[in-house]
Amino acid sequence: MGISIDFESEEFQKVLSQFGKNAPKIVQKAIRATNRAVIKAYRKEARSRGYKAHKENEKGEDVGFMKNIFQYGNKDYTGKIFISSAAYYYRFIEYGADVRPRHGKYLAFKVGDEWKKARAFSIPARPILAKVADEIWKNENLPEFEKVIQAEMKKLFDKD
Repeated sequence: MGISIDFESEEFQKVLSQFGKNAPKIVQKAIRATNRAVIKAYRKEARSRGYKAHKENEKGEDVGFMKNIFQYGNKDYTGKIFISSAAYYYRFIEYGADVRPRHGKYLAFKVGDEWKKARAFSIPARPILAKVADEIWKNENLPEFEKVIQAEMKKLFDKD
């Protein structure tokens, strides 16, 4: 599960041509910085919705969203933000799910003091990652991206 980032590299190559062969490396840094901002916003939004930051499975492994969201930026002007498969239940939050019994006709679960039966049910999608990534990456300013580019430009001009 993840969000892919792909720049129109022709536009950026023209703008960043002054960096020469270092342009892809600089854009990679900028993508990573912006992805870190997406992850920070994602964690904040998930916490505000009441999702647990840390959750242990039956093996004692942390399957919460804090330790299981990753990102990378590539030199080919692409990147990705994703939640590892360890945090499997966050897939249900992002994409929703249809739950059906594996064996038998019914699912049985306890609600309060009563046992309920159902043939199937749906968990509606409540996307967080896609929403947050869209908000940040579709922002015309991209402040984190711009900070990295400005810092690299300053280094370039300070050399001269």
